[in-house]
Amino acid sequence: RINDPSAPGGGFDFANLLTGNIESIEILRGANSVPWGRQAIGGIVNITTRLPDEGIGAGGRIEYGANERFVAVGHANYGAGALRASIGGGYFSDEVISAAASGNEADGYRQYAANGRIEYDLSPAATIDLRGYYADSRSELDGFPPPYYELTDTAEYSTARQVAGYAGLRLQTGNVAHRLSATINDIDRDSFDTPGSDAPAFFSRGKATRFEYRGDWEISPALRTLFGAEHERTKFDDGFLTAKSHI
Repeated sequence: RINDPSAPGGGFDFANLLTGNIESIEILRGANSVPWGRQAIGGIVNITTRLPDEGIGAGGRIEYGANERFVAVGHANYGAGALRASIGGGYFSDEVISAAASGNEADGYRQYAANGRIEYDLSPAATIDLRGYYADSRSELDGFPPPYYELTDTAEYSTARQVAGYAGLRLQTGNVAHRLSATINDIDRDSFDTPGSDAPAFFSRGKATRFEYRGDWEISPALRTLFGAEHERTKFDDGFLTAKSHI
């Protein structure tokens, strides 16, 4: 779960997602999201990191296009015996256009990101699953400077950094599949009026820590039940308001 506790509505900013090392993106609406818990009642976007393969492999691509757009992504995997690992990273930059209709300053965007996954089989029925995600982005903005307070070209920009980690244990006992996991999601966002500013004009800090147990019992080929428990702690701070919650 990588939602931003400090964002409006606690949503995830998909503008900061690079797809270089992603296996699949699945959108599930309504009741299809039930296995992901009570907070997913309206639906989920399920993003799966590239799964580790057997053997050794690597791949990548480089793109260049209009507005000085540059994309570079790569990934590598290793799998032998009980150990499987996959790691990937990417860089994206684009000069795009001015956010102000009357402006001519290109408000650029850049990001670099990396993610990875390691699986290790303790036994035929037990597997350790470790995952990590990191993203660092910078967006140039336009603002409403005095004396007219109209949208126009400015030197404003914002930065965002997100770090997420997951550690899990999967265990099969008879017809019941168990999963015990711990996740942490840490997001820092800063907004600056001018390049080189010592301190941001606005900032927000969001952090979520979650522990979860889920059981999946296949009672029969026609009947399956899910059960479990979870504890989540979230915190955000924007310099004016600090809030914490326990669920």
